[in-house]
Order: sequence, then C-alpha cells, then structure tokens
Amino acid sequence: MTRNSKFILFFICLFLVSCARDAHLETPLERNNFEELTSYADVLSFVQKLDRRSEFITTDTLGISVEERIIPYMKISSGEFGEDRLNKLIVLLFAQQHGNEPSGKEAVLALARDFAEGKHTDLLEHLDILLVPQVNPDGAERHERRNADNVDLNRSHLILNAPETIALRNLFHTWEPYVTVDIHEYQPWTRSWIEKGYIRLFDEQYGLVTNLNTDETIRLFSEREFLPYAEREITGAGYTFHNYIVGSPDRIRYSTTSINDGRLGFGILSTFSLILEGKNARTPTEDLQRRTEAQQHALLTLLNFCKDKKADILSIVRSARRNLITMEDPEFVLTMGRQRDTSVLSIPVLEVVPVNDDYETGDTVIVDIENYYPLVVKEEVTTIPDAYLIPATEDRIIDLLEKHNILIKRLKEGDVYRGEYFIIRELRTIELEETEIIFSELRKEPAVHIARDGDVLVPTNQLHRLMLATALEPQSMHGLLQYNEFRHLQQTGRYPVVRIELSDVAGLVE
Repeated sequence: MTRNSKFILFFICLFLVSCARDAHLETPLERNNFEELTSYADVLSFVQKLDRRSEFITTDTLGISVEERIIPYMKISSGEFGEDRLNKLIVLLFAQQHGNEPSGKEAVLALARDFAEGKHTDLLEHLDILLVPQVNPDGAERHERRNADNVDLNRSHLILNAPETIALRNLFHTWEPYVTVDIHEYQPWTRSWIEKGYIRLFDEQYGLVTNLNTDETIRLFSEREFLPYAEREITGAGYTFHNYIVGSPDRIRYSTTSINDGRLGFGILSTFSLILEGKNARTPTEDLQRRTEAQQHALLTLLNFCKDKKADILSIVRSARRNLITMEDPEFVLTMGRQRDTSVLSIPVLEVVPVNDDYETGDTVIVDIENYYPLVVKEEVTTIPDAYLIPATEDRIIDLLEKHNILIKRLKEGDVYRGEYFIIRELRTIELEETEIIFSELRKEPAVHIARDGDVLVPTNQLHRLMLATALEPQSMHGLLQYNEFRHLQQTGRYPVVRIELSDVAGLVE
C-alpha cells in the first residue's frame, strides 16, 4: 500500500468514526460518564442540536429567568404541533422547578435525544409532547432549590410571584394540554426517618391530584387506571415504586391539596395532572445514572399509558372542562381534612444506624405504619357564584387574574350590581395538613355595588372556575388571604370581593 493510500484510508476511518458517533448522540451527562451534571450552557447547546438534527423537534423559548437566562422548551410532533388536537393528546412534561433536583432534567434531555434518533415514533402517532428540561436554570447553576429571587417555584402556581412560573403557565394556556407531569426528586434520608432507623427506598413515586375540587372522574381514573399500570411497568423494569407519600413514620399522608404547586395548579384546570418524584441522593452526582434512567423509564411509562388510553383521556378531560363551564351551582370545598381508614401502610425501607451527622445502612425490611391518613375529607363547603366583582382598588388581585389568562369584564361607571358581601367577624389560626392557616368567621349580607371606573366582573363559567373560587373565597384554605403578598385581606370588616349571580346582571357573559 502506498503512502498516499494509507493517508486516504486513515481519513476514511476518521470519517466513519465521526459518522458512527453522530448516529448515536450522547447527552451531555453521558458524555461526562454520569459524573458531572449538565450545565445550563450545555442544556441550551444540546436542545439546539436536537432541533437541527430531527424533523420531530422544534425548540422555542419558554421565558427568561430572574438572572436573564433563556429557558428553552421543545415541541415534539410527527407533524404540525397541535394541529390535530381532536385526535392527539397534548402532553406537557416539565422538570427542575427545584434547582437541586437534577435527574428530571437529565431524563428529559435523554428522552428528547431518543425522539431525535427516531425512537418511540409509535408514541408520536398519538401524542404531541411539550418538554421543558429546566424551569429553574438560576437555581440549577447554584444547585439550590429556589430561584435567584429566593422563590420556591413549586409554591408559586397560584400567586405567580416568579417569572419562570408565569412563563410555564403561559405555555400551558397556549396549548391547554390534556396531561401534565411535574418532575422532581424527593429526599429519602430526612431526619425524622433516620431517627426511627429507616430511609425510604422507592426509586420512583407518582403523585396524583388530591384536592377534592379537582374533577372526580380524573381522580378516579388516575387512581384506578394509571397507578396500577405505572407500578407494573416500573417495577417490571427493576425499579421500586409507590404512590407518592409524605410525612414521617409517625404520620404519613399523600401530598398537599394546595393548588399553588405545579401538579394541582394544572389539575384544578381539569387536567390529568401528576407529580413524579425520583429518589435524590446525598450528593448531586451520586448514583446519577440509575436516578436518570429510572426517571426516563417512569416518563416513558406515562407516555405509553397516554398512548394506550388516549381515547379515555381525551373523553374524560374534555368532559371535565365542559362541566366547568356548564355546571349549575357547583359545590366547592373550602377546607379539607385528612382522615385515617382501617388500613395499615406496609412499605419496604432500608435500616440505618445514625452515626454523628451521618448513618450506616443495614438490611431491607418491611415496616407497618399505623398512623396512615390516606383520605382527604370535606369540611367547610359553599357554592360557586356566577361571577365575582372586584373593585379597582384591588389592583393586585386584578393583575394576578390577568397573569392567569382569566377572562374579566371591565365595568362601566355607574352600573349597579346586586350580590352578596362577606363580612369577616373574626380571624383565627387553625391547623390543616400540618400547616397553620388563617380561618375567617364571617357572615353574608346583600350587596348593592355601584361600579366605578376600573372595577371588573369575573364570570366563573370558564376553565378557571375552580381556581377562582379557591383564590377569592375568604374561607378557602388555599385562598389569596393566606399569602403575605395579599396580607391586606387579613382583616376584619367587609371583604372586598363581591359574589354576583347572573339573575341580577343582564348580559353579563356575551
């Protein structure tokens, strides 16, 4: 072989090696042998590379973080995204609202890469998928839970006090997906468990909507259809699984009923909404390969379920959303409690022995937890009026409603509206869900309101009907009155929001 032939053969080999590498695109995490988290710069670079590589993926901008980082998201579709929503489910998966919970981001990037390489194309016959790998890039760069303004993004979905959350909510309202999944990691080694001699073992936990005001059909479908499917598929792949539980060995329940988090914030809009909690670790990269692969498998499980149950989900969600608009005098649960039933929760745990600020592990054992509160029960209830009237002086409330894309009607000066005032007689603190809330003792009295310039009327026959009642009713355990941002509502006397009935207002809804 001549010298020139050797050089030609060498460059051909280099070219073939380069093509082979391009044939399988490694994620930044894989490229770093699962030893280094994907940086913000690498997230941006990688999603742009996927966009260039695949006809299925289009990258766009969700919004801008506090520290002015662009937040990307991907639209994945076999055709024009969203154009066939009569026959396709739109699914929204979003990760890393908490910056110190990285495996969801890594799993979403790996999932997107698989779509770019032509895998899972059967899913795209039935689903259009929105992927947000990193809602909180500022927190992720510091490996901190909160954003750069010290806001917990998963406690911001009602009050919208962070630009990242506002951007995520705007994405939802652009497409109104039928399914949403909020991807997190839980801490298995909390002190309350270690002091009892245990840490939790579950690789993955899916949590369902718990608020009793969310659509009952969706709740029952999630419990009876999705959970058994998820458990079978996830455990069958060699991972451990459970319905998401919170608390200590002294008292366990399912997670919050507050619509201020991502799962319930979208669930209250009659969405098949879930939270996914993978198992975190004591360091960011400890066992990161398994954590990421478990999260990716759990997400594929959800997507396959959506494919298999597409017709059911389309029917259930559409019906629930129609009911929000058409139901008459709907009951609304103001406060909810937790209750035990006759069952004992038996779960596998890892035995540990505390050693200074650390612990040593032992065997896997089964523990029985008797203080198990799986039931959410009604306490105070009311009905939802046809509309709420909000005076112009409550500009913070009006601004919040506009951020939520809620339909409002500006009133004409001098128009007269009849309805019902709340008179708060007393405010006291009670405990619900291991949290102190402000409960108002009140009475109602007839209202005659003469509109002033800037007053607004908010009809409740819209997608946000249950959210509106949650936010505006003064006795709501998750209402605006509970938040420091609306501390001015925490006072006795006339509550500023007026309940209005359509029979008293001709032509309210056009």
